[in-house]
Amino acid sequence: MENVCKCHGVSGSCTTKTCWRRLAPFQTTAAILKSRYHQALRRDPDNASSRRPNGRLRLSPDDPLLYLERSPTFCSLTGGRRCQNADNCATLCCGRGYNLVLVPATRPCNCRWKPCCFVQCDRCSFQQE
Repeated sequence: MENVCKCHGVSGSCTTKTCWRRLAPFQTTAAILKSRYHQALRRDPDNASSRRPNGRLRLSPDDPLLYLERSPTFCSLTGGRRCQNADNCATLCCGRGYNLVLVPATRPCNCRWKPCCFVQCDRCSFQQE
């Protein structure tokens, strides 16, 4: 959440200020969660020293994320997956290496308006991932 304020008054004089809380932009929230995910700590479920008498863990929003069991490896699930974005291939392929395939393709280019109501275009070749 973030605080947002707006001033009210003649010519923006801010004689009255209205503030409210709203959700932060998604990219900000996602970056924070990703960072906290990579810094998560494994917690033994039987560790009673961090528990309150009612059995609940004592946590604050600033505490790191906790997990009780290790996650399964996702590398076995991505075998043979086709990369859509070269920036993500190293992560998706889990260090197995990958082949980036460039496919020749054509599309209209250098389009020009010709007299008497039609458009004439050349065909340009390019390499498509």
